[in-house]
Amino acid sequence: MIRVAICDDDRTILHGLEIALRADADLEVVAAVERGEDALAYEGPVDVWLMDVRLPGLSGVQVAAAMRAAGSTSKVLMMTSFDVGEVLDALEVGIGGFVHKDAFLMNVATAVKAVHAGYQVGNEVVTAAIARHLDRLAIVDPRRAERVAKDKVDRQLLELVLRTRSVNEMAAKVSMTSSGVHKRLSRMLARADVKNQRELSAWLYGVGEAR
Repeated sequence: MIRVAICDDDRTILHGLEIALRADADLEVVAAVERGEDALAYEGPVDVWLMDVRLPGLSGVQVAAAMRAAGSTSKVLMMTSFDVGEVLDALEVGIGGFVHKDAFLMNVATAVKAVHAGYQVGNEVVTAAIARHLDRLAIVDPRRAERVAKDKVDRQLLELVLRTRSVNEMAAKVSMTSSGVHKRLSRMLARADVKNQRELSAWLYGVGEAR
C-alpha cells in the first residue's frame, strides 16, 4: 500500500483528488492539507506527497526543499500548469515529477505509482518547457544583457527577471535582502533607461531602442 498525502489550497480539487486516489486499491490517502506549513507539520509516514506548486504562504517548491533539507524520504509529485520558472525551480530541489492540473484526475493514481517506483514523471513536458525557456534566453540581446548586468549577482537577478519572479523570490534565491535586490534592480533599470521589470524584459529581447 502506497501512503499518499495531498496539499492543495483549493478544497474542490483537494476533495476530487481524495476521491480519485481512494478509488485505487493500491493507494492510501493518509493526509489532506491546504497549506504548505501544514504539510511540513505533518508527522506521519508518507511515501508520496501530491502537492500544488502554488500555495498560500510557502510554495510547493519551498515545502519540497524544506522536506529534502530535513532528510525526508517522501517523494514529491507536483501539480502545475507548467510555468517554466516553477518547473526549473522544482527540478532544482529534486522533486519526483509533474502532473498537469488540467488532466490530473485522469492519471494522478498512475503518476503517484510511477513516482513511488522511482520514475521521473512528466519528462516530455518538462523537456519541452526547458527547451522553450532556453529558446527565449537565446534571443536575449547579449550586448544589452552585458550592459545592465555588471557581475554574477546581477546576472542571476536578470535571469529571475526573465522568469518574472517577485522581488521577495529573487531575494531568497540570491540570499540577499529585498532592499538589496531593489537597489540592484533600480541600477539595472537605470542602465537600460526603462521604468520596470516588464519593460526591462522587453528591452533585453531587443524591443525598443538601446539608449
